[in-house]
Amino acid sequence: DYKVTGVQTCALPIYIFEREVGRLRTELQVVSKFENIVGNGAAMQKVYGLIQRVVDTDTSILVLGETGTGKELVARALHYNSVRREGPFIPVHCAAIPSELLESELFGHEKGSFTGAWQRRIGMFEAAGGGTLFLDEIGEMPLGTQSKLLRAIQEREIRRVGGQETISINVRLVCATNRDLGQEVKKGTFREDLYYRINVVPIVIPSLRERQEDIPQLTLHFAQRFAKELNREVPQFTPPAMDLLLSYPWPGNVRELEHAIERLLVTCDSNKIVAEDLPFVISQADAATAQIASRLAASTPNTHLGEKLEFEAGGLDLPKITEDLERRAIEEALRRTGGVITEAARALHITRRMLRYKMDKLGITSGRADDGEAEPEEADESTAATDVT
Repeated sequence: DYKVTGVQTCALPIYIFEREVGRLRTELQVVSKFENIVGNGAAMQKVYGLIQRVVDTDTSILVLGETGTGKELVARALHYNSVRREGPFIPVHCAAIPSELLESELFGHEKGSFTGAWQRRIGMFEAAGGGTLFLDEIGEMPLGTQSKLLRAIQEREIRRVGGQETISINVRLVCATNRDLGQEVKKGTFREDLYYRINVVPIVIPSLRERQEDIPQLTLHFAQRFAKELNREVPQFTPPAMDLLLSYPWPGNVRELEHAIERLLVTCDSNKIVAEDLPFVISQADAATAQIASRLAASTPNTHLGEKLEFEAGGLDLPKITEDLERRAIEEALRRTGGVITEAARALHITRRMLRYKMDKLGITSGRADDGEAEPEEADESTAATDVT
């Protein structure tokens, strides 16, 4: 035992620290393999195949995708399935670090190199030695730092800020962005030579609306995780509830779905999730339907759908206005498709079951099945044609 500033401290043998670091690294590897990327649809299979092809190379990778699609998960999968898996994985979020500090964060600095530099500090390139350096949102990097990053990639060496020593580096570089770097190059905000250096192999992560077939699997994955955290049973989702999840566009992608399921399990005690338990999705879906109604109105100016919306004297009743627009959109879609529900659903960019749910909710009884036979609640096909006109 020894004392430091009056505090009794136990000096543990170095092998205990090494064993603990090894245990934590093993646990992290387990959760960072492909199993942590959920989805078996065709779009994700292409991503898995590309990862497998480049995983054991030192080729620079550029991961592209909208916010919330899971770009860092892909970067971690690249690292923990590669020959560098025993080395560190160091993520750097370029947009979260002030531009004047980013260079020091990446390359390190010498003592006294700038105000506040009280001691030497190694940068992320040195910290990632033997492993992978992940530069997230690289499109936010200032031009001055871009030029130094380019030199580091080309020469495989760096200099700390304020230092003269040249330091060799051994890292695999993986970058990510939600921007169109090609357009940023044209605008002059991103270096063209750096763009070609980091974009050797691009991996494009599809948005959630492009991989809707994965939504049920993702929903179950998140429901199981949060149910375990909350010490409760995993709830079942009814078909109408799942249809709402499938029809919602998810602009925030997988991250938004994750947060939605977490909120749902926190606020809903039922073990069977029905459509009425998803007000946050229903409201967004209604807003999306209102946008569809506006597009239909623009293309059909002479129909009742394109008529000017009149507000009642009592004020702006958004639920009533949204319901009215939704009713008009559905009736117009049915009119255009001769009452065929599947075709009308396709025109509205929602599932057939979702359309049936909304028709029942709004009391719309017109429409017929694909084979020409009327739905149970309809009298005949001619009645359907009359009702929607």
